Amino acid sequence: MAERVLRAIAPSFVAQGASGVSVRTRLRGLTDLDEQVLRVVGAHLGSLASRDVKIRCADGLEHSSQRWAERKRELTSDWCFNQEALGF
Repeated sequence: MAERVLRAIAPSFVAQGASGVSVRTRLRGLTDLDEQVLRVVGAHLGSLASRDVKIRCADGLEHSSQRWAERKRELTSDWCFNQEALGF
């Protein structure tokens, strides 16, 4: 019967803290129209990002710089079209 050998357990360690920078800013002095525009633009950009994530997930491991360029062109054309439609 073959003897079973267990793998060596690496020594434990503590992960280093975050090294990035987080900035929280609140916009002040916005008019009602400013707020409305920011909400519309934010909702639209959020929908574009959501759609892109869905497409990226569907691509799975079959991603490439060519595919990224295609997705980016699609997103850019959608954003430019909707800017005109919204009057920006």
